[in-house]
Amino acid sequence: MPCILMLVSSIITASFGFYINDLFDIKDDALAGKHNQIGLLNKAYRIPLLILLTLLSIAPWLLTNIDLHIKALLIAQYVFFIGYSAPPFRLKKNKIFALLLDSLYSGTLFYIIALLVTNNNKYVHPYLVYVLLFCWGFSKGLRNILLHVILDKENDEKSDTKTLATHLPLYKILNFISYIIIPLEVTFFVLLMWFLLLNSKAALFIIIGYGCFLLYLLVKPLFLKDKHGLITFYRLNDFYEIVLPGLILLMLAYTIDYRYLIILAIHYILFPRVLLKLKKAL
Repeated sequence: MPCILMLVSSIITASFGFYINDLFDIKDDALAGKHNQIGLLNKAYRIPLLILLTLLSIAPWLLTNIDLHIKALLIAQYVFFIGYSAPPFRLKKNKIFALLLDSLYSGTLFYIIALLVTNNNKYVHPYLVYVLLFCWGFSKGLRNILLHVILDKENDEKSDTKTLATHLPLYKILNFISYIIIPLEVTFFVLLMWFLLLNSKAALFIIIGYGCFLLYLLVKPLFLKDKHGLITFYRLNDFYEIVLPGLILLMLAYTIDYRYLIILAIHYILFPRVLLKLKKAL
């Protein structure tokens, strides 16, 4: 039951995050010529809808007793959302705080909440697992937000929004991602899998799959005309979102119950875009 509540809450909370960001970006998006869906919404409905999303995301947790640590993380998630997007803070206008907050609320906190919800502390080094999960989630989030500000550089310049991409040459940011962030992200993920799965064959299976995927990412650009496309930097997300769920379900089907294959099929039927994205990536 807590896992289902966590899933529902995470979807609604993410919607809240996107909503509040777009709500206070209406003027900036208009200056940049960007489409803003919330800007098309009648002004009378904007704040009530924001309140509704807040209540809906909190409601699942009111149905059950939750750990104090989870409550603190949920509160932090909302504080970061509001601090990032809403005035008078609008920390997204700050080159450094924007990166830090986005890296935290875009996944890191929810990864930790998900692990806490399982109430499973049967790890060899439980505190180390949480530290590695935080470090991996943060480095992954930092990579994604840095790529986002690069892609948004032109729009940010139009709206006079100061970001790292409008302040530094792009090659410096890309070098930082390539030679510092991604190596750290890969290292943290491998260590996380190793300690999270108790040094088991399952951990080895996932790590080998991860290694093959990384090798593919390194080799593929050699055969492309655009050897430095930004899309290559996003491909690690394809492993976490497309390949990893498949590997885990296949592993469960082989080691525990073949009926996990049914869940695997349902997963890709419910999310067909995942397969289309993978086909495009290959």
